[in-house]
Amino acid sequence: MYVLFDPVNDVIGKVRAYIQAPYPEQIEEHGVFVETIPPSEALPGMVPIPLINLDTKVIYYDYVQLPPPLPSDETIAGKIEKLEAENSQIKEIVEQKDRENKNALFEIYTMLGG
Repeated sequence: MYVLFDPVNDVIGKVRAYIQAPYPEQIEEHGVFVETIPPSEALPGMVPIPLINLDTKVIYYDYVQLPPPLPSDETIAGKIEKLEAENSQIKEIVEQKDRENKNALFEIYTMLGG
């Protein structure tokens, strides 16, 4: 099996592709032949990142934690509904204050003899 990798340092590479029987044009500087590819473990909430030791040509896995799940559509829809209701209330308050300001300006205008 041929493994393509991106160098991490002088000894470790991050595996980016496996090629069963590479064509000559697929052989490149950042690739090596390996004997076996070990299976990754299924760890809850973790994702396996395949790495290769470039000295021994042994593949191993680094496990990183998955990001937290995105909220469900139902939760998002509920939040949108709540925000729309709040926006409606704010709009009513702004319109009421606008009327009050216009009335106050009209009173000042009439008091000044306008």
